[in-house]
Parts: sequence; C-alpha cells; structure tokens
Amino acid sequence: MHKLLARQLRRCFGSSDAVPADVQPLAQLVDESYEAFDADRALGERSIAIASTELTEQNEQLQRNNKALQVAHDQLRQQTIIAETLFQLGQIIAAELDLQKILSSVTQEATKLLRAQTGAFFYNVIDGEGQKQMQPVVCGISREQFSQIELSRLTTIFAAAFENEGIIRIADITSDPRYAELVSIAGASDISPTPRSLLAAPVVSRTGEVLGALFFAHEKVNVFGEWDERLLRGIAAHAAIALDNARLYQAAQDAGARLAHQAQHDALTGLPNRVLFRDRVQRCIERAKRRSDYHFAVLFLDLDRFKVVNDSIGHAAGDQLLMIVADRLKKCLRAADSISQIGVDFTVARMGGDEFTILLDDLTNREDANLVAERIIESLGQPYSIAGHEALISASVGIAHSDPSNDSPDTLLRDADAAMYTAKSGGRARFAVFSAATHDSALARLRIETDLRRALERDELRLFYQPIVCLEDRRIAGFEALLRWERDGKLIGPAEFIPIAEDTGLIVPIGTWVLREAVRQLQTWQRRHPQLSDLTISVNLSRRQLLDPKLLDEVRDVFSKSGLDPNLVKLEITESMLMQETQESIKTLNALREIGVGLQMDDFGTGYSSLSCLHMFPLDGLKIDRSFINNIAGRRDCVAVLQAIMTLAHNLNIKVVAEGLEQPEQVVLLQALECDYGQGYYFAKPLKPELAEQFALMPPVLAKSA
Repeated sequence: MHKLLARQLRRCFGSSDAVPADVQPLAQLVDESYEAFDADRALGERSIAIASTELTEQNEQLQRNNKALQVAHDQLRQQTIIAETLFQLGQIIAAELDLQKILSSVTQEATKLLRAQTGAFFYNVIDGEGQKQMQPVVCGISREQFSQIELSRLTTIFAAAFENEGIIRIADITSDPRYAELVSIAGASDISPTPRSLLAAPVVSRTGEVLGALFFAHEKVNVFGEWDERLLRGIAAHAAIALDNARLYQAAQDAGARLAHQAQHDALTGLPNRVLFRDRVQRCIERAKRRSDYHFAVLFLDLDRFKVVNDSIGHAAGDQLLMIVADRLKKCLRAADSISQIGVDFTVARMGGDEFTILLDDLTNREDANLVAERIIESLGQPYSIAGHEALISASVGIAHSDPSNDSPDTLLRDADAAMYTAKSGGRARFAVFSAATHDSALARLRIETDLRRALERDELRLFYQPIVCLEDRRIAGFEALLRWERDGKLIGPAEFIPIAEDTGLIVPIGTWVLREAVRQLQTWQRRHPQLSDLTISVNLSRRQLLDPKLLDEVRDVFSKSGLDPNLVKLEITESMLMQETQESIKTLNALREIGVGLQMDDFGTGYSSLSCLHMFPLDGLKIDRSFINNIAGRRDCVAVLQAIMTLAHNLNIKVVAEGLEQPEQVVLLQALECDYGQGYYFAKPLKPELAEQFALMPPVLAKSA
C-alpha cells in the first residue's frame, strides 16, 4: 500500500488493517492511483533530466559554434585583408611600368600590413656584361644604412634557408642558433633599432627561377604569425609577377628597338640603310627651306671591281671586304685632317650591294665635299687583305649638292648616282659633281641600257674583223672579231656600251652571240674558200662570261652544233682579269683548253702581272697591249723588256701578238725581236665581213701594203 494512503487510513481508522470491508475496494483503487502518480512523476523527472542534459549539450555546442564562427570570421577578415592587399598590389603592378616604383610600392605596402619596422626587397638585374647584380628597395631604413649590410653574406645565409624552408619566420634571431650570423651582420651595420623578429620569402618566377627576396624585421620578438606568412606568400607571388612583367616589358622594348634598328640599318655592316638615309636627307631638305645659309651634299659611291673579288674569291670574302670598306669610310670621315677641319656632321650608309652613300651636313664650302671625296678615294684604294688574298679595288664617287629645286631625297640620290656613273665612265677611282650635263648623260646611259636590252632581238649587233698577220711571211693567220652596235643607223663603238653591258650582265648573252656569230662567219668563209681552212678567229671573253657556270656548256654547244674545229677559235682574256681570278677560274680555263679552244692573254703590259706569272695559266697566246708598243720607238729599255717577253713566251710555247701596229718601224723592230704576229692599222682597220673575206684572200705581198 502506498505510504500516503496508509497514513490517511491510520488517521481515519487508527490502523491500515482496520479498514472496513466495504471501504477496502475504494482504498485499493486509491492505492493504485497513488502508485500510478508516482510512476508518472518519476517518468516526468527522468524526462526533465534528459531534456536538461540535452539542453546543456546544445548550449555547449552553440558556444563551440560561436567560437568556430568567430574563428571563421577572423579568418575571413584576414583573407579579405590579404585579398584586398593583393588586389591593390595587382593594380599597382598593372598601372605602373617603372619597375623601381612598383617594387617600392610593394615593399612599403607589405611593410605596413605586416606591422614591420623595416622592409627590403632584393632583386636581380643583368648588368651590361651579362652578369647578375643584386639591387635593393628598402623601407623604414635609409639606403646609407642599408649599404652597410654585407649583401653577399646575407644572400648566402638565406639562399640555403629558402631552398630548405621556403618562407622563413624567426621569432627572435638572437636566440635562434641557425641565424646567429645575422646578429653579427646587424650589429656590424649599425642599424637602429636592432631587428629581432624576421620574416622573409623568396620571389620565384613561374619557371622556378629565384628572382629576388623579401625581408621584414621588427625590434620586438615574435611579431610575425602564420597569417603574416600567408600574406607574405601572396605578396611574393605578386612581386614575382611584377619582375616577370618587367622582364617581358624590357624584352619587348629591346625587341622593338632591335626591330627598329634592323629596319633602318644594314645587317652586314651595321651602317644606316636606304630608309634611314632618306629620312636624314629629308630632314636636311626641311632645314634648308628654313635657312638660306644652310648647305649639304650627298655622295654616292660605288666600288670599282668589287664584283671581281666577290665572284672570284667568294661571297664570304666579298662580305668581309664590304665590312672593311664600311669601317674605312667611318674612320676616314672621322679623321682629324678631313671632316673635323671642315666642321660638318656626316652619315655613312649602305644602299645595297657595293653602293654606299654619305650625307655631309651643314657644309661651309661646296668645295669641302670634293675634299671628302678625294680622301675617300685615297683610303679605299689601299690594298685589302682578305681570306689570304690581297685585293685591290677603287671607288667612283658622285656628288650632288643641295638645291632649292630639289625637295626629294630620291632626287638627290638620283643625281649623285648619275654623277657617280660619270666618274666611272671617266676612268674610275675619281669623283664627279652633278650638273645638268651629268643629268643628260645619265638619261643617255639609261636609254642606251634600255635599247641594248633589245639589240639582240632587233638584230642590231654587228661583228667587224681585224686581220692578225704573221710577221715572218706576212700571211693572214686569222681575225679578231670586234663588236659594234648599229643603233638608229649609226655604228656605236664598244667603249660606249660594253661597260653598261658589263654592269647590267647583258654581256653574257651578248658574248654568247659574238662567239656563235664569229664561228658561223668563219665556217662560211671556209666553205667558200677551202684554202682558208687554217684561218683562225679570236673572240674576247668577258669576266662575267668566265665566271658564268653555263660557259662551258655554251662553248661545247657551239662546236657541237657547228662542227668547227675548236682549235681554230682563240678566246682572249684580259691580263687584269686573269690576275684577279681564283683556282676555280683556272679550272674553267683548263676545261676550255680540254675542249680544244685556244686561250690568249689580252692587253699584256698594262701593269697587272709579271712575266713570272705566265706559267700559271694554260695559255697558247699573248697579246702585247698597244700602249706598250707605242712607247718602243727610241727606248732601249722597252726593247729589252720586249725581248724578254718574246724569249720567255717562246720558252713556254706561247705565241706573241703585238697589237696597235701603225708604223713600219714598229713592224720591223718586232720582226727583229721574233714576234710571231701583228695586228693594227698598219695592216688594216676592222673590216666588215665581206671586206675581211677579200682581205683574207689577198696574197701576202698585197696584205703587207694594204
């Protein structure tokens, strides 16, 4: 029975056992009710206890969540600060091109955000010798103080540390044995306040190259934390971007400068090219319009006989020669006894090939340009040592002076070019000043060149034949084929058009035509007159033909199609040309001899070779120049030289032909000296084919008196 019910029954009946029988069911029911109430109360108490426990746990979890939220908030705030800082640094990097300003801003911002007292940014630059040099950007310390730090020791200490640890954070350098040497460096530098906390990071490019390092310090200990490391890592990454961008920008500037330089300068010599030269001439023209007392001149020079060097020794040697010429021009124009006395500025440029131009700015006297031209001709005429060879060239110079009517650089260049061709036609190694006559001459040359290109098509070329006579018996041994041009009904001599043909390369097809026509004419005479079967024909071979890789095939083709005996054809090559050729050219000469044609040295005695050189070439004939023959009258020394020539030539089995014979005394003397053949107006002038045919049929006695 429940204790509360028992207490009530005792109070009513004196004892729980004295309960009347009719009350007992009710008491039983009440007792059950009390038991049920106790059970419910116990259940409620247990539920409350459980709920209280859960509530406590939830409250604790809430407190933990609040703490985590606060931590997350703090982290977010730190990350926001880092992001804002890096964004600001990114803007600085994007907006500024000056690397020093960028790195200074980065160092200052980082020093402030990291709460450091001093900050420094070391970065590598490449000096003029291609060596890396460490440059500092400092904050919170003067450059004078910073200069006291031994950078070599500092970088040595941190290089290994960066390699092992990446970012370095030191709570107190005075108590960290790994960095004891830093204490001595700081003490030796007399930096105040003395740093104790240190934070440092390498600045590494995207390719892994260490570009520099960031250092931050504070006099207190344990100043820098984990978030500072994170911030510094981002700052270092941005600093690397800044340095990379600076390198790219500098590389782009350098590339742009190189491209601009290449666009305006000659790749071989480094001299200004046509583009830059025209620009400077244009500036002079504009200046002349503003100043009536201002005068300038343009010099156009071409190297005489450069193609001989280029084609014989080789293009590499030709390039070397052009570089030497460029150097001589610059030195010549800087020489104390030339330009400096004239008091002008100058520009030397290469137009291309073997053509150079010079701009003489602000001339005091028009004649000063002539002095410069003379100095240039003298300098460029000195010998050149190239690829084991000694080369001799000269320069022809044209001068065009500024004129109010000339308002175009191209006009001045054209005029100077025309004057240069006038100098060339006058004998080369000289200068000429442009005038109205020069302009007319240039136009005439242009017309000749244009018409000459069509001369073969129009069948305007003619061959005349000058007899070559055996001095022993006065019989006609052969003829030399001499070229003429029938232009507008008039015959033009070779002196007027052969140099142009040489310069333009037209001499190659013209020379081929001459050979074919001479062979055809000789065959015609032989078919008509069998007694002329031993008659020979001599044909001049130009330098361009000798260097033409198709020459041998052309010669073989001529004899293959004609069937003429090659021994009846003599190819004449000038002495000067032979002395300038290489082993490759000598191989060509040997190949021509193998074909069967004869080879003769023409114009011997003009001063380019000596008798000792004759054995070098596969010659069977030697033609003494007319200038030497003209000097033999009354001169024993000339006679002695002629005697030596005859003796040596005959010993080498070389026949000798004397050119330019006009006087009977010359013929008699050469006969006495046992000269083999003679050629000149004494026997006959160059003849048309039909007259040459008649001359060949004349008896020797008549040929003597013709």
